[in-house]
Amino acid sequence: MTFDTEEGVNRALEMSNTLENHPELKHLGVWFGKHEIEIQPASEPSDIIWENRQYTPWERRKKEIICTIIMFILLFASFVVIFMFTNISDKALRKYPLVDDCTKLVGAENDELMQKGAILDYLSNSALEEDGRDVSYTKGYVQCFCDSQALKGDLPDQTYDFHDDEIAVCEDYFSATYTAFLLSNTIMIVIVTINVVLKMVTIELITWIGYDTHSELMTKITNGVFVALFFNTGILIVLTNANFTDVSSMLANIFHGTYYDYSPKWYATIGSTLVSTMLLNAFMPPIFEGITNAQCWLLQTLDNGCRCCKPKSERIYATKTNQIYKYMDLYSGPNYIIHYKYSGVLNIVYVTMMYGIGLPMLFPIAFLSLFIIYSTERYQIAYTYQMPPAMDDKMTDNAIRVLSYTPILFLMNSYWMLSNRQMFDNVINMIPFSTQEMQSAHGLGVIGEIT
Repeated sequence: MTFDTEEGVNRALEMSNTLENHPELKHLGVWFGKHEIEIQPASEPSDIIWENRQYTPWERRKKEIICTIIMFILLFASFVVIFMFTNISDKALRKYPLVDDCTKLVGAENDELMQKGAILDYLSNSALEEDGRDVSYTKGYVQCFCDSQALKGDLPDQTYDFHDDEIAVCEDYFSATYTAFLLSNTIMIVIVTINVVLKMVTIELITWIGYDTHSELMTKITNGVFVALFFNTGILIVLTNANFTDVSSMLANIFHGTYYDYSPKWYATIGSTLVSTMLLNAFMPPIFEGITNAQCWLLQTLDNGCRCCKPKSERIYATKTNQIYKYMDLYSGPNYIIHYKYSGVLNIVYVTMMYGIGLPMLFPIAFLSLFIIYSTERYQIAYTYQMPPAMDDKMTDNAIRVLSYTPILFLMNSYWMLSNRQMFDNVINMIPFSTQEMQSAHGLGVIGEIT
């Protein structure tokens, strides 16, 4: 029921306030003894999706459950894809781990000793590899020797004399290194690509549910797309490389990656990938908007018979459309998909707040991202997009509510980063070789002991 006059609205609101303040009058707020009266502001007519008014709340609930299941399946598929790429990249890194300081190796100051050490290390591991065993050049001689020889100009397939044999010590090392480099950068592109796919699928799924106002539809899409983006960008790449042995034996059965904690090597590999991904994301809005503008221009040019170089007065009357609505739809520009923008901003803020204390470069990248989004949106709204429908404040309130949780996320993950026992408490766990990852001893049971 709607009111035609302001007097009727004021009386209804006054009655609602009276019933709230006087519980003994609660029975007056029931219609025909069973229907509770609810008074709320009416939506703007342009905010209502009239074709969706036919759906009942139960029908929408069923569709929400179906969409939730599909989204879980898609996120799991995303986890599997990134996990596969990460494992292939980590396999190469585990075979030739990074060496922090080559000068600490025995004989590092003598080129002949380094060459001999690299050849012996290579031959012993090659023999094990021929037997079908996984090997790891943990001593570091091959890595340090090959890197030094590359600086001197030696090619990857350069052979070195050893007991009258010519051995290509560095060929496999450089091959594995190039593979790891390509895959680590490919992961960044894969994440961005999966983000785009998840956005499109999420929008279609939530639109299919059939919410009856644009505000509610946009709010649901914003939250759905944001969850998919944040999980895929900020959570997935960390989980696929995490080792939870120090935290939980049960979780360790699932997550047994390379890194036990936010270690220096984590910052050098996973941290750099995360920063690169966010930097790439910063420049995606103008690229996508440019594609949108180019598509609109191409369709309009094809419609007016390629009169793009003709005066505007001649172009606007040349069209192949035979209905005014088709003409308006073609030349008025695309719809303004504000939910897409909200979810992108939320993802930027959440990833930055979660990892910013350990990766401070994320803060200027976030500023750059938000500035690019702001500049691009101002231009697009002024010259490209159609005027959006008049919506209520649901989306703004939802964004403020979601953003209000970021300080909690910031404090929790920052505390964990800053309580790293190797970096800030000088706790040392013995490892056979410096190229191996040290266990952190940073479990839930020792948090209270850290000062």
